[in-house]
Amino acid sequence: MKWKPRGSALEQAVLLVASILVANSVLGAERIPGPLQSPLSWRSVGPLLDRSAALGSARRSLGLVDKDAAPASIGLSVLTDKHPFGETFANRPVWIVAFPAVRVDRRGETDSVKVPITAVIDPIDGRLLEAFTPAKDVWVPPVIPPRDPERVASGDGWSVSPCKSELRSTVAQVLGAFWKSQGISPKNAGQIIVRPRTVACALPAVEVQGKLVSLREPGPVWIVHVMGTVTVQLGGGPPGIPTAKARPAYMSGLLSLVDDESLKDFRGVYLP
Repeated sequence: MKWKPRGSALEQAVLLVASILVANSVLGAERIPGPLQSPLSWRSVGPLLDRSAALGSARRSLGLVDKDAAPASIGLSVLTDKHPFGETFANRPVWIVAFPAVRVDRRGETDSVKVPITAVIDPIDGRLLEAFTPAKDVWVPPVIPPRDPERVASGDGWSVSPCKSELRSTVAQVLGAFWKSQGISPKNAGQIIVRPRTVACALPAVEVQGKLVSLREPGPVWIVHVMGTVTVQLGGGPPGIPTAKARPAYMSGLLSLVDDESLKDFRGVYLP
């Protein structure tokens, strides 16, 4: 059942106070960044007065069937994502719910891993805004200058907006399907951010009366963003972190679109 916002005056007041504190830069909490290359950073505002709504939304979104699974941390924070992909993430008040071990099964196979995953929930309507694995200290660097992921996606014909639809799949299912199709385990990646969005793709398309018409209707899609990982080898050599003297050609990032219903990744672009 889809969670409905309580909209209590007290909860709205907490969010308003958090926004005012951020605007005036008087938050005393420690900033929590990933490595330099990670687009995510956030500040903790404080604990939640009522944890049940945030916990329920996070568990459903991640695909946790064990209701007794305890989060490592849960609270109200303000988060910045440098690559929001259709959302607004500049010091945005959110619920951040971190679980220490979420099981991800490689789709159609017996392989499985348990990875820490953090869910970012909109406190107004309970939507999952994004989820991410921890950024590793060991981060595969790009061999050519990095490119802005949103510009790359736009250049490939992606039009991205917030997803207000009720999602059919979970983060664990998406990561398992992606692991199966791309061979990238969420446990080994430098970082993976999963963003549910409404996406319209210009390609593939057919020509109708002199105009290109997309073969795919806009709809709910998961944008899987892999960073700090050898996602494809271009010049041979074993995967991993290359040495400075013998650096093979490779790409260290990937954007992939995974269909919310079929869990098939139907389009993607590599990043330097």
